[in-house]
This record gives sequence, C-alpha cells and structure tokens, in this order.
Amino acid sequence: MARNNTSILLTNFLGYMQLIIGFVLLSKSWVQLHALSTSGIFFIFTGFLFAFAPALITRLKVQQLLQTENAFTEKIIYNFSTDGYDAKAQTYQLNGAWKNIFQIKESGRYLFIYLNKKTAMIISKNSFTDQQFSDFKDIIKNEEGISYRFAKDKK
Repeated sequence: MARNNTSILLTNFLGYMQLIIGFVLLSKSWVQLHALSTSGIFFIFTGFLFAFAPALITRLKVQQLLQTENAFTEKIIYNFSTDGYDAKAQTYQLNGAWKNIFQIKESGRYLFIYLNKKTAMIISKNSFTDQQFSDFKDIIKNEEGISYRFAKDKK
C-alpha cells in the first residue's frame, strides 16, 4: 500500500504532537510526585506511553517490513561504468544513465546515490576494493552535470 505525502506529513505531525503531550504529562507528573499526589503515578505512566509509543510502533513496523519484503534484504550486485549504473537483485533490476542521477554523497561508511531528492541507493563502501572505489570516483568526476560530494582522501 503506497502512502501519499499528505498522509506521511499527517502521521509525522501526529507523532510529534504525541511526543510533546507525553513530555508535558511527564513534567506534570514530576511536579505532582513532589507534592506527594497519588495521580502522579498515572501521569508518569501516561506520559511514558505518549512519549515512547511512537518510537516502539515505528520499530515494530520496520522489523515487520524487513521480514516480509525481500527487496530490503536480498543481495544486490552493482555495476558502474562510464555509460551508467546497473543494480541487479533477485526480484528487480535497476539501470540508468549518470545524467539521470540527482546527487552522489559519500559518508564515512556509505555511498549514497540519489535517484531523486528522496530516493537513494545506499551502498556500503566495504563492498568496494580501494581500486574500484577510486575508479568509481573518477567516473563520477568526469561526468558533466552530476552533483557529488566525496570525503577527502587520507594522505
């Protein structure tokens, strides 16, 4: 089931509101506990429920998604050349020209190849040999129109 941007924004907004309400209830319970009020325990329980339920629910949903969707766990073989990129897995194949890439970023452990502003191929840098990664960077640097940001080479 695909979700549109409006439902995602609404879900995020409701999650943030729930988090705020939870922390307000926690702060109120703290004041009531200091006043030795019996309702303080209720507010602590309710505050924790409101504050941490979204994180718990999200974690459970992600675990469920990872267990049911093979596309997230199957092995992907990437091929990069001056002509473009190719990603092959058991259930799908993705290929394209470098001119269609939105942006490429390198972090400490990962390479992010953005197909658009919100979708990226995330590749562990451990899957490259030093020479392969150097060749990949040379290909990208020689392509016109690709926005890229590589980490500085250690010397």
